Amino acid sequence: MSVRGPVADALSALELDDRVVVVRACCRGQTVAEVAAALGVPREIVKARLSSGLRALREALQQNGVIES
Repeated sequence: MSVRGPVADALSALELDDRVVVVRACCRGQTVAEVAAALGVPREIVKARLSSGLRALREALQQNGVIES
């Protein structure tokens, strides 16, 4: 089973601000400090968006049967 489609779907369903942070941190490998500097926001905001984005991504993947609960 390919997960590329379901993962892309789950990512695209995220709030834009969360998606940008998740992609930069998880896909591009940027640190919280690097993401914060690139976006011009405090590190705490990046951490909060990363947390909420990863939570929403995990829930979407669980609901679609891609990962187990």
